[in-house]
Amino acid sequence: MQQLRLLALSLISLGATAAVPTSSSLPTQQASRSSYQDGYNQGLAETTSNKCLDGNNFENNYATYYRPRAEQNYQNDPSDYSQGYLDGQDAGYNTPVMCQ
Repeated sequence: MQQLRLLALSLISLGATAAVPTSSSLPTQQASRSSYQDGYNQGLAETTSNKCLDGNNFENNYATYYRPRAEQNYQNDPSDYSQGYLDGQDAGYNTPVMCQ
């Protein structure tokens, strides 16, 4: 960080301020996170898919693995994506599916 600060001061003194990255131009963790809708779509798709993949084991797997894992993920990262995933999971759980 000290080296970046010195570089910035050097560039400023040379009149090259456009080359200095500002905090608004640097990527942030929040900007790289997916949206609520992305989480919802993922939760819905995985849950409806798991109904077909798991067959008669779906109810047990949902209660003992899928839902608790998603809730734990939300506790560790209460982001819009995580909330969307939980809501999508609820929708997938309550949506009838036709398995082929």
